[in-house]
Amino acid sequence: MFLLFRNYFLFLLSCAFIASCTKRISEGTSRSNVYIAGSNGNNPVLWKNNVAQILSDSTGSANQVIVSGNDVYVAGQTDVSGNDLPSGPFGLFVYWKNGVQNNIGSEVLFGPTGPGSVAILGEDVYYANTEPWENGKQITLQEQGWAGRILSTFTSNNDIYFAGTDSLSNVAYWKNGVLNAISQTTQGVFCIYVSGDDVYLGGDDSLGEAILWKNAVADYLKSSISGASVTSVHSIFVS
Repeated sequence: MFLLFRNYFLFLLSCAFIASCTKRISEGTSRSNVYIAGSNGNNPVLWKNNVAQILSDSTGSANQVIVSGNDVYVAGQTDVSGNDLPSGPFGLFVYWKNGVQNNIGSEVLFGPTGPGSVAILGEDVYYANTEPWENGKQITLQEQGWAGRILSTFTSNNDIYFAGTDSLSNVAYWKNGVLNAISQTTQGVFCIYVSGDDVYLGGDDSLGEAILWKNAVADYLKSSISGASVTSVHSIFVS
């Protein structure tokens, strides 16, 4: 049973929040539009130029927004009302295309793992929510195994990428289904961005220190505030 991350707090439109939800700008898209995905404290919301669009009447949140041509895709989760159990409520991984909800898989139990990632290649929609999906159907990646956790997806040119951990808990990414293992220690990777020939991964190590990998080389990120620490990386954008 997949675990699904739930946000219990109101998202504030701080710089950190905006950075985590900044849209990916596709070629030919107007750069004057600003998109933010998040929550109003109850419902998943997409803001476009400060105008809010509530994506679902159900509780939940939106986590990622990308623009492909004239289409806007948002990844997130929604609750399924009436299915609460002592162990917690059930919900769905979803994505919205131009405001229309598309469910990924069946109902799952909310938990600490999430949040869901979407990528577009032509007419194909890819999704990651601890498992990889293509057009609503679950797929299997090389050496993913039962222990692999796929948390992010990305497209560049005609290539499709997934990122997470493989069956040995190595930090890894898959390009067109082929495994590229990065680290031989138990670490987490939560996001991927590809720019030209460079592959960037973001995550943390087993001690809770933030790491940015560029082409398999790890860079530990440090806080500029004395006594503070950076614990994880959840979004990367290269310009």
